[in-house]
Amino acid sequence: MFSRFKAIFLLTIKLFLTLVVVFLIVRVLEYALVCSRGTIDFSLAMFFERSVNLDSFFIYQWSGGILLVALFIAIFHQQIAEQIARFLAFILVIIHLILTGYFVISSSILSSSVLEFSATELLHIVGNEISTYSFLILIVIIGVAWLAYMFIYKTSERIIFSKRMQRVFIGVYLLLGVFVLVNLRYSTKAIKYFDSSYAYLLGNSKETLFLQSFKNESTTTTPSDIARNTAVYSDNHPEFNFSDLAYPLIHDEQYANVLGEYFIKDSSIKPNVVLIISESLSASFSGKRCVTPRSLTPFIDSLAREGLSWNNFLANAERSHGVLTNVLASLPSGIGQRGFANMKVNLPKGMMYPEHQSSLSLLRDNGYTSSFYYGGWGYYDHAGNFLHINGIDHFITEDSFSKAQYTRKTGPISWGYNDMDLFHLARNLHHNQEKKTPFIDIYQTLSLHTPYNLVTAKYESKDYIKKRVAQLGIQDGEMDYIPSEILGTIFFSEDALRTFMKDALAKEEYENTIFIIVGDHGVNYPVSKRTLEKYHVPLVIYSKLLRKNGKFNGMCSHIDIAPSILALLEQNYGIQLPAEKHWLGQGLDTSSTFRNNKKIPLAVYGDNLARYISGNYIKYEDRILQFDSTLATTEVVDQEIIDRINSEFENYLFVNAYTCQEGKVWRE
Repeated sequence: MFSRFKAIFLLTIKLFLTLVVVFLIVRVLEYALVCSRGTIDFSLAMFFERSVNLDSFFIYQWSGGILLVALFIAIFHQQIAEQIARFLAFILVIIHLILTGYFVISSSILSSSVLEFSATELLHIVGNEISTYSFLILIVIIGVAWLAYMFIYKTSERIIFSKRMQRVFIGVYLLLGVFVLVNLRYSTKAIKYFDSSYAYLLGNSKETLFLQSFKNESTTTTPSDIARNTAVYSDNHPEFNFSDLAYPLIHDEQYANVLGEYFIKDSSIKPNVVLIISESLSASFSGKRCVTPRSLTPFIDSLAREGLSWNNFLANAERSHGVLTNVLASLPSGIGQRGFANMKVNLPKGMMYPEHQSSLSLLRDNGYTSSFYYGGWGYYDHAGNFLHINGIDHFITEDSFSKAQYTRKTGPISWGYNDMDLFHLARNLHHNQEKKTPFIDIYQTLSLHTPYNLVTAKYESKDYIKKRVAQLGIQDGEMDYIPSEILGTIFFSEDALRTFMKDALAKEEYENTIFIIVGDHGVNYPVSKRTLEKYHVPLVIYSKLLRKNGKFNGMCSHIDIAPSILALLEQNYGIQLPAEKHWLGQGLDTSSTFRNNKKIPLAVYGDNLARYISGNYIKYEDRILQFDSTLATTEVVDQEIIDRINSEFENYLFVNAYTCQEGKVWRE
């Protein structure tokens, strides 16, 4: 038996060393790729002290698991134990290749949210993300997997240790075990040791971050917990007059009409509303606060100059799943990483969502007709379910496109139809040719979605992209750190919007229309090192009904749009609204100077992301950061502030979970 155990020990050591070598090869390829694209500058210190070190730390833990499993099986059969040990080592390589491949393609870490997707959704994502770049990554993954297989199943068998080396390796391996156990809490390096969130994801072990994403954040809802947290939530939000203790979000104060002074006042008009949710429209490259040498969206900038615009505006979610629920209904975050629209809660009568209001349902009560336009699968992220529950009249998605008239750029393996086709289809649909007013139209665009392969051929030309960059007054080479396919898609999306707006503004039925243009989240590429890059998006409101323009620096977010638009329509144009509402947001901030007097939930269940904002403080993982008017951050060390922000965050998590799980958002 001793000889069996010794053989298993030695095999585990060989597998540990083999895995370290394989992971090192993968890291070299990964760094070569991201550094060659200009995504990040190479750092030898980060490569060895962070990436290789933390990978090796995790590999040892995995090898320890292999050792324990193999030792137990070796009691009964040594050869089976050895084969299982090799299999588990190979499985780790495959997992590592999948996690690394996902990271280099998406610039984010695969997390527990993958379990929140259905099989249909996962196949939809994988199929639509196929591109030349991802195909090349797949070839590399297959090549490394084959090399790892040869190392694990062939080379390791040929390695023979002398008796002296056997003792040395076993002794060193056991000493490493003591070191790992003592330093287990240091299996990741906090983001404060990196100069950006992207570097944090690159520098840490992807396996460790993936496992940490499964941490449980359960909420107990005893009567005393409910009473206490409801009272605390009310105290935390003095701007609201809460009117029903059984429903912690319901309040009945008068709407604050902060937009009223900028619009003409005429109760004989019922303005139309056109909401354009622009995929990945990011403040990193658009508008006054961009980090690129010039804003890449001069047309949107022109609308901002003539209309109303916000320089410090945030999405409440890092991906598209939150945009409809936040912008249209100012709803709580929902349960799970994919937000309110995708949460699975056990509600009475088989309801998918708790009862709630939305701007769609309220405008419907005032005679508005509603339409939703999207070039892709309309039920991804349960968008169709949410919109139909809220009474959408016209639901236009990829199935509405005539294959004889429109061609998907990359065939069925793509996210859908591009923005030009989407706007063209909308203009030519019958119910638009005989447009009934008032109406609310919602356009959710798609072109600027990874893998950026929906544009027409002209926008793929590097010469054309170079010309467009030069027209903006940007010097040759200054934009090389952003891949050309992203630049081309930005220009394409802007041109599609320009065509749509010029056409709409020339039509009589759009004369009394309020256009709202907003990004759904930041672009899925590290354009900047800003902590809030994934959330910082432009918001522009444009209309011929405007009396004056305005540029604002007050911080606000998606959940503030509905309260302010509804207040404007009520107090300037006479639509009827109930006194009570459950809006999470208090409305847009029209301060000309920078300030934040709001509490803004972000990806509250997210990993490796900013999760909550209160005043000038950000809850980021287990840290509290303070930001200034440039959104630059510094770490907070004042324990009183840290405790206060953490307490507010935990209180929000409780109220969010309680209202969503118990159906206490709104009364039936």
